[in-house]
Amino acid sequence: VDISAFPMLHQENFGQVASASGSVRTGHRRRHQYSSNWSSSNNTSRGHLRCNLCNFTAKYQSRLMRHMATHTGERPHICPYCPYSAAQKGDLDRHLRRHTGERPYVCSYCPYSATRKHLLIAHLNNHTNSTSSKLI
Repeated sequence: VDISAFPMLHQENFGQVASASGSVRTGHRRRHQYSSNWSSSNNTSRGHLRCNLCNFTAKYQSRLMRHMATHTGERPHICPYCPYSAAQKGDLDRHLRRHTGERPYVCSYCPYSATRKHLLIAHLNNHTNSTSSKLI
């Protein structure tokens, strides 16, 4: 996608972001807005904003701006331990748990802990299934 086709607001804040390889590339930050992708003419019938490049819709302008990184390829959130980079900070935060060993999701029935919530939920289903099968 040629991002030059999208005029930027707040161009004075347009910055440069170092990639994992150390090279510098330009990109927008979440607060930067590609005006052609969130104008009021892009509102859906539910009042959601629509991306002009795909079928994505968002209720909030900030979410549409985060989505735009999928089109630009910008990945400004860089792991300090490996070459991984992410478009969104939350993705990097989850990735960092691989390096730090943080396991914030803890089972209340056994010593199991997980790096992601969906893994704990799947684990808890094992407790539920094994308990109910013992009752039968």
